[in-house]
Amino acid sequence: KRKYNAKIILERGTSHVLNYMKVLSANPAYKKKEIMPKKFLLRDLEGYKISDYIAVPSTYVADTFIENGISENKLIINPYGTNLAKFNKTVLDVTETFDVIIVGQWSYRKGADLLTKLCKSYNISLLHVGPIIDVVFPKNDKMKHVDSVEEFKLLSYYKQAKVFVLPSREEGFGIVMAQAVACGLPIVCSEYTGAKDLRSFIDNKDWITVMKEYSVTELYDCIKIALNLASSQNGDRNYSKNLDKNLSWEAYGQRYNEFLKTLL
Repeated sequence: KRKYNAKIILERGTSHVLNYMKVLSANPAYKKKEIMPKKFLLRDLEGYKISDYIAVPSTYVADTFIENGISENKLIINPYGTNLAKFNKTVLDVTETFDVIIVGQWSYRKGADLLTKLCKSYNISLLHVGPIIDVVFPKNDKMKHVDSVEEFKLLSYYKQAKVFVLPSREEGFGIVMAQAVACGLPIVCSEYTGAKDLRSFIDNKDWITVMKEYSVTELYDCIKIALNLASSQNGDRNYSKNLDKNLSWEAYGQRYNEFLKTLL
């Protein structure tokens, strides 16, 4: 029950629940499993209905809500930030270097199966840092897995890679992409991420390459572009200035505060 004519803002970190379930339903690991209990599905849908606004972290997520009948006027698009004190320009570590790095879940949702095919079919080395969820991490001399580490330790792993990759099938935003931008890595990702919003925060949009279709060959072609960019980097890797104005958590809070002031 509302009090004092309060406005309700619902926070949604991933795509519309129906889109989320559609994506995960294609995962072979879920064919005989319930993706989400019905009561949780109904709870989410009811939350969309009764809220005055829905805060989402990317244009991609907003589009999934609009596709499912939610008014654009009800959506607040506010991309997440990252800790710029922990993540900043890096120098490539030449003692152990990988072509690409992915940080986070090794899962179907994140495109782990696509990355496995990539490394098997092409001469690409990969470093993964994070938990293994529903895709087996292969035994491959060119692929290395590291279990989840504390956030402050991630910087040392970003230093070991030339390019950051995130071929997600569904993503709220991809805070790890923001971390990679702060560390100066070129990025390759799918269109189902916060790539569009993140590109608006950097000086040269070319440093974020977005896959035009979801395939291994397209992923490889995009990585070749990013590796070529990476080859031009010497010393400190830093391709965008004044990230604190858009990419920090302080900037995220300021954007949110500006919206809240419009409700007063």
